[in-house]
Order: sequence, then structure tokens, then C-alpha cells
Amino acid sequence: MFLNKRGRATSAFIASETKLSKKNVIESLTILIQHSLVTFFENIENGSQKVFYSLNKKNLLRRPRIGLYLAKIEEKFGKIGLEIANVILTNGILSQEKLVEILRATKAEKVIGYYKDSMFNMVNDRVLVMANQEYFQTTSELKLKMEDNEIKTLAVPPTAKELDEIRSRINEEIYLKQNSRVISGTKRKEYPNSYSDNDHKRYRAYDDESGGDVELDPKSWFVFSFDRLDVYMRNNQLVMFTESITNVGGGSIIKAMLELSDNAIKSCREAKTFTLTTNQIVQKVPAEQEIHKHIILGNDQDNMNMYYAKAEPTQVSMHVVGESIYSFLELITNNKARFLIKTDGIGPGQYYIDFKKAISAIKNKHLQDFVRSNLGNDCVRLLNILSEHDYLDEKQLCKLALTSSVKCRENLMNLANSGFVEIQEIHRSADRAPSRTIYLYTTNEQRQQAALLKIMYQTAAFIYSLIDHEKSVQSKLIAKCKRADVIADPSLLSAYERNCLDKLNSNLEKLQVSLQRIDSMVLVFRDCLS
Repeated sequence: MFLNKRGRATSAFIASETKLSKKNVIESLTILIQHSLVTFFENIENGSQKVFYSLNKKNLLRRPRIGLYLAKIEEKFGKIGLEIANVILTNGILSQEKLVEILRATKAEKVIGYYKDSMFNMVNDRVLVMANQEYFQTTSELKLKMEDNEIKTLAVPPTAKELDEIRSRINEEIYLKQNSRVISGTKRKEYPNSYSDNDHKRYRAYDDESGGDVELDPKSWFVFSFDRLDVYMRNNQLVMFTESITNVGGGSIIKAMLELSDNAIKSCREAKTFTLTTNQIVQKVPAEQEIHKHIILGNDQDNMNMYYAKAEPTQVSMHVVGESIYSFLELITNNKARFLIKTDGIGPGQYYIDFKKAISAIKNKHLQDFVRSNLGNDCVRLLNILSEHDYLDEKQLCKLALTSSVKCRENLMNLANSGFVEIQEIHRSADRAPSRTIYLYTTNEQRQQAALLKIMYQTAAFIYSLIDHEKSVQSKLIAKCKRADVIADPSLLSAYERNCLDKLNSNLEKLQVSLQRIDSMVLVFRDCLS
């Protein structure tokens, strides 16, 4: 709480203000740094080196979606990957050597090898990244440090033009580091002498599924890359949006395209995927999806070509699947969101996903859904009209929206009070009298998103208060359930207490689901392309 209010401070200042011992402050800061919740910055002042600590608010606000992260890790890396993730969440950072030490207490030596392979796959997929000193420093602090080092090398202070050149060079260097394809924390495997004499053994070792000729450095420490995990959450939002404008078939095609581009995307700040051919997409879409059942083609049912009707079922399937996928691609490309771009207009063509347009379309959909559920369809119609025209007065809006002036004025006031519409006053006289003032209505996309994001935060805070209220009402029952004798013998709970406990668990589960839905929307508005 102190760092949240103060901004950043040294450990000595924190100890003096919080009345805690310096040892407790340093231990607490170390734990928070390990869990990526606090960053530090070293600076030399008056000839002495000082370390400033600040709260990483972005990672702190990501904590509610830990459950979604774990579910995605289990889906991608299985139960073993989930166990490794839980160990990392418990310890903050983890090395392969430390993982083996923890597992030896409960696992056999043969099983530990599977955990090593799974951890290597997580590092290779960039879900885990090596924890170095720069990782625990914010980008702004790192830029200041590099800029200071550059200026110290100059004989005279830089001019404004030279300073801009230094800053652009630093930004480019940091961008190259953050988007590097080099995976840190790995090394080449060490083989016994017998492997060097036997080429067949070395070939089999290189062809191994556990990374070939590369393995993790046992002494390197790794942490979660939340930027990489947010990519999976963003992709889920994009697939759900595609399903809403088409159906499950369109969502499966976009999911296949995102999986093909998965290795090239490191964070939600990426602008687009690389270009994919239709043939690549056809091969990636699994046959179990039965994509041809989700779209009606010209050769379906009565209009089917007799050649395909008499052909073998497999031949019909291959032709229909390819034509269905191509039809879905054309359908999504022609949608008004325009997030799927076709680069070659000849034949099946090549496609890529523009994340900027996709995120903008998802934000607009969430905004319209919120306004529709809280203010009505008439307000959504007014928002759509104002998004197409910059400035309109009340009379023009009434004509375009086909509504009465009284109802239009009420809806505009509701939208303005919510922060979704802005009013521009044009005074025709110096006295600024309302009767001689023209009121123009307009929208600002960034302010709309900020207003909706504020409402999401307020809703999340309200849900947290409901969770605390539910737990406080049943605090005695929760304390009883934690007793050792009740854990050993659940029959000590009466039927009424069991019903209350089931009701409490049901309510808490519903509230947690609501929190996760809100947080998935917050991800789009706050963490994507920011």
C-alpha cells in the first residue's frame, strides 16, 4: 500500500515511514520482486548508489486472471505443465535445478525427466523467460539509465536534435531486445564420450522430442512471461468475436490461423500476423471440426454437382472442406470489421490478421453490448450515427435516428452522463445565453474506452465486496470447516451446515466467473496494443 501511494522509494525510507524493521522490509521487497510485483532501479546520488523500488501495477492488476493462465497452460502443456506453473506461482522464480530438488521429495527419478522436458517446452514456447536484472526493471527506468550512460560519454551536453537521436536509438535497441527470437537460459547438451564415437546415438539424441541437441541451463532462473500468456487470452477473445459474426466454423478458421502464427507473436503489442496461404489454413484446420457443416455452399443438397454426388465420400470431403474454408475466409474478409486482410486477389489468395482492427472491432462490440443492456437499443443507434458523423445537433440526430426530440434528448443525456458522448457548445453571442447556443454532439473513441474501463473497475470492486460479504456471513462455518477433526470426518457437519456450505461455494463460483468475464474485457481495453 505504501508503494502504491508513494510511487517509488528506497528501503530505508519505507522502513522509516511504515515503522517496520529494515530486515523485514528487505525480505518483503525480495518476495515481491520474485513474484514480479515490484521493480527496482539503481541510481547514483551524491557519490553513493541508491536502489529505488516501485510497484508494478500492470502485473498486480493481472493477478485476477491467474486462473485463466493456469487453464491455458494445462490445455497446452498438460498436467505436468500445470504442476510446474503452480510451483512457479508459489516460489515466484524457478530454476530447473530447484525444480528437481522439490520433485525428488515426492517423485521418482524417471518421472522427473518428464518435468524437465515440459519445462523446456514452456521456455521454448516463451511462456517462461529467463529472469535477469533487466527483467525486474520497468522500460521507462531502463531508458533513463541508458540515456544517462549515453550522455556521460559526451564531452559537452547534447543539443535537442542529438538528444532525440539518442532516445530513438535507445528505443530501437530496447525494441530489438524485447522482440528478439533468441531464447535465453538454454545450452547445448553434454554427452558422454561414447556418444561422440557413435553417430547413430548422437542422431537419436538430436532427434529427441525433449529439445534435440539443446537443454535448459540448470542454474538459470525463469519467471512467467505475462505478455506471452496475454496473447492466448487475446486470441480467445478474437475467436469468440469471429464466432459472433459468423459461427463456430469461422472461429475455428481464425483459431487455426492464430496457431500457425503463434511462434512469431510474443505480446499483445504485435500489429499483425505473418501472411498465410489458403492451403496452409486448410491443412491446419482439424478434420473433427467438420467445417463443411457450418456453411451452405452452392453445390449443397439439391444443387450439388452430380460428379461430387457420385464420387467417393473422402473425395467429396476434401473438395467441400477446401471450398468451405475459402468461403469462410471471403466472408470474414468482407465483414465490416475488416480485420482479416487478403493480400492477393488472384485465386484462393493469402491472408493475415490485422490485430489493430480486430481489437478495435472487439472494443466496439463490448461497448455496444454494454450500452444496449443498460441504456437500450436507441442509444446504440445514436452511438452508431455519431461514430459515422463527427458533429451533429439534436435536430439532425432526430431525423437520422427516426425518433422524437424528447426521447432523443433523454438518450443523449444518458450517454453524456456515462461518458460515451461529448457535447460541444458554440455560442452565437457574447453573453453565452443557452437560447443562443448551438449544442453539437460527438464521440471520442479513447474517452469512450476509458469510461467503459472505469465502469469495469467499479463492477470488479463491487464483486470483490460481495465476495468478502459472503465470506463474512459464513465466517464461523468456514472456520469450522478448516478444523482438523472436521477435515478428517466431514460427518461432523450437520445437514443445514452442508447446505449452507454448498450455497456459499455456488455463490463464490458464480462471482469468480463474473470476475473472469470482466477481466477478459479489461484485457482487451487495457493490455492490447498499449
